[in-house]
Amino acid sequence: MGNSNDKVTFPTLGDVLEMVSQNIFLDFTSGFSQYKKLVRDNVRKHWASPDALGYPQNFMSFGLSSIQFPVERVLNACSARLAGKLVDWWSNPTPAPSAMSDLIRTEILPGLFLAESEHDHQIIDSISMGDNKKPYAKEVADWAAGIRKRRNDLNIPFENLQRFISNEQEKYAPHFHDTGTDPKRWSDYFQKMWDNLSWLIPEKRKELRATVYQMVEDRFRGPKFTRQFLEVLIEVFADFRSKFDQDRQKNWLPKERSAQNALQTLLKQIDNHAQQMLMLNRKKVIEDDFQSIMQALEQVYVSKVEVKARTLGVMLLDGLREEIDQLLVDLTAFETVLASVQMELQDKERVYTRETGGLTVNGILLYDEKEIDAAYAKTVSDQEETLCQTLSQNVLEELRLRLFDLYQFDTLKTKDLYERLLGQSMEVFRRRSQLDISTARKFLEQYPTVEMQEAQIKTTFEKSEAFLRLSQEQKKLGWDDKLEKYQKLVGIQGGSKPTDPAVSALLPMIRKTSTVTDKEIRPLNDPYHIYFVQETGAFPLRMIEGMERMRSLYRAVSQADHNPLHTHQDYRQFGDIMPETSNERQARYNLMLANALGLVREEENRVTGFAEIKFTYRDKLTGFDKTDVMGTTWEEAEDFLLTDQNRRLAETLDNAIRAIGEQAATKPQKQALYTQVMTYLKQQEQTLPGGPDSDDYKRIQAAISNFVTTHRLFIPGENPQPAVAIPNPPAPVTPTPVASTPVVPAPAVATPAAAPVASADENLGKYAKLVETCYRRGNPSTTELELLEKFRVKYGVLVEQANAIAAQYQPQDTIEQAAAEYALMFRAFIENDGDIDLEEQAQLLELQEELSLTNEQVAIIEENVRSELA
Repeated sequence: MGNSNDKVTFPTLGDVLEMVSQNIFLDFTSGFSQYKKLVRDNVRKHWASPDALGYPQNFMSFGLSSIQFPVERVLNACSARLAGKLVDWWSNPTPAPSAMSDLIRTEILPGLFLAESEHDHQIIDSISMGDNKKPYAKEVADWAAGIRKRRNDLNIPFENLQRFISNEQEKYAPHFHDTGTDPKRWSDYFQKMWDNLSWLIPEKRKELRATVYQMVEDRFRGPKFTRQFLEVLIEVFADFRSKFDQDRQKNWLPKERSAQNALQTLLKQIDNHAQQMLMLNRKKVIEDDFQSIMQALEQVYVSKVEVKARTLGVMLLDGLREEIDQLLVDLTAFETVLASVQMELQDKERVYTRETGGLTVNGILLYDEKEIDAAYAKTVSDQEETLCQTLSQNVLEELRLRLFDLYQFDTLKTKDLYERLLGQSMEVFRRRSQLDISTARKFLEQYPTVEMQEAQIKTTFEKSEAFLRLSQEQKKLGWDDKLEKYQKLVGIQGGSKPTDPAVSALLPMIRKTSTVTDKEIRPLNDPYHIYFVQETGAFPLRMIEGMERMRSLYRAVSQADHNPLHTHQDYRQFGDIMPETSNERQARYNLMLANALGLVREEENRVTGFAEIKFTYRDKLTGFDKTDVMGTTWEEAEDFLLTDQNRRLAETLDNAIRAIGEQAATKPQKQALYTQVMTYLKQQEQTLPGGPDSDDYKRIQAAISNFVTTHRLFIPGENPQPAVAIPNPPAPVTPTPVASTPVVPAPAVATPAAAPVASADENLGKYAKLVETCYRRGNPSTTELELLEKFRVKYGVLVEQANAIAAQYQPQDTIEQAAAEYALMFRAFIENDGDIDLEEQAQLLELQEELSLTNEQVAIIEENVRSELA
């Protein structure tokens, strides 16, 4: 699958994936897939066997285009709009009343028993309530009344009244002790009032929160009303608190002190009056004193109760203020959740309504923003309030929450709420019939003339060509381009026998413009889409255009240290998907020839101890000998030469091999070179498993045959037969050769067919001439050393004599070696700090004199090193 066919080029990978996903969706969600599978059955016989070049053909591609009405887009937009309406319905921005304070004092707080009562305050009454459900102020009044009755019943003499009253006061006074801050040390009345406070604070906070929940849900109030209620309630409670403090300080504490003082005076006064026996109105005066004393006593204890009740009432109001503050925080969180969901819903509606960039359709998209408005209006109409009420109930029941509980939602829960709102809203539109829209009818409406309709269908069908470009070059190599390997399909509601008149009107145009038959027009159980599918099957991967470049990239990556392409270490087990090109074939031949000619050798790395395949050549810019490692095995060396990034080195090797062949101009040189390569071939025949029957031997033979033919090395009747046996490893005739190897080593001297009988001196001279020839252009190769060893044995030259002759002709230090040594030191100094100081310059001058280099040579070497580093 590519990103283009002859009619369409997808700009992004996402467009390709969209088409593939539509095809998969079509396969799994409609009965249309059964018709597509027929193409696979038809081509099975073709891809069961390889193509003409032996490559498997079990590959196929497709293209898909469509004319469609984006019903899911309309559904999503409508559901997002309805869900947004539901969130607005929850927000319920009902205007709050201007007289909120009066509403709170007269309607809301009385229901919470927190309002000002007719005589005092419900808070005070609740705190000062005794065990018998009677305020302690009433308890004091009843106590005073009881004393009066008891005095009458006992008919206490006047002179005993003061003692009687004092005794009763002593009995009652312990109920009003509150020394210390620990309520556990208070008297029973005050402890009861403290218990009342401890119960009232959580209870009233709970009732206040329940009131807020009801307000948020109330369609005549709502969150906006609730916020104003809480803000004004703070002011109301602050007013209550101020009044409690003022009443306690300015009213009840003074009353208590005044009553205490009056009580002391009256007790003395009644005792004095009781002792005046001759007073004319003695009885009335004493009676008045008694009543005044009882009023003072009642005032003292009532004042104590009222003072304590207001002190505790302030604490209750403070507790409620904390709850109001928390409710305001929770209300803000609730409003934030609603605002967040509302924003997401609006964004979703906006995306599905206006932003069409996400609509990737290869074909025609019949979409108009007005479709969403029409579908929404037909479905919702005047039922918006009822739908919101139903949806709200369904969503909250699913969540098992009340509306105000949404304040607790974090990001994940808010996302879940968003999805539930969309899901419930989507069901509303899926259950209605307003979206049963015929794509065929909409197409005819959008393109009113027959000419326009035929042109659009033709263009859309052509866009469904397989998204695959086949290489014409590969086709020429051999591929059965048969009709059975292609298929065209059209999927439309009703197929070739539709019930929709609009589809019936389209079918003749489809047949005309797309050249399909009724057999290829298949029914699709989907009124919103018309699909065009073209499939191409039974082709090998080599047919794909651009596969050569992909293979080059594959080879480059496969040689990376961290190969990301395969989980198996031996990636060579995966066969090449492309036939071998002439350049690749020559690169493989060159590696085999380089081995035969001694240009590439297998040596042990002195640092790592592992074997490496090395190629040594002369750098044209510096004249230095350079060695490149092509791999650790001959297989890796082959991959190395086939990689594009090593193209220059492959060309260098090719040039070296060509130079060797071209330098063999005379008949003896051709005979010598022919003998060398044939000897190598004979060695491979005897060492390779399978001998001449192995594939490796056949490839080597083909490479040598091509080399011999190209350079005309074989001379009928004159070329000697190569040695049959593999020669023994050469004796240490010469010391280890130096590191540099020239680009073109001289060809070895051919073994004569029959050596005439000669003297030892003559044979020694012949051997010396052969050694001179081998060392004329540098150190000989391994093959040349093996030939020298054969001639040494043949001529009967002793090992000591051979070593002496080799030492005589072995190249001494050359200008190249001297230049390389000087360049090495100069490079080290430059790479150290980028400059040459005085001491380093002195060392370089000494080395120059030691190597006998001229100033001109040194200048060239330094310039080359600087250029290379730059």
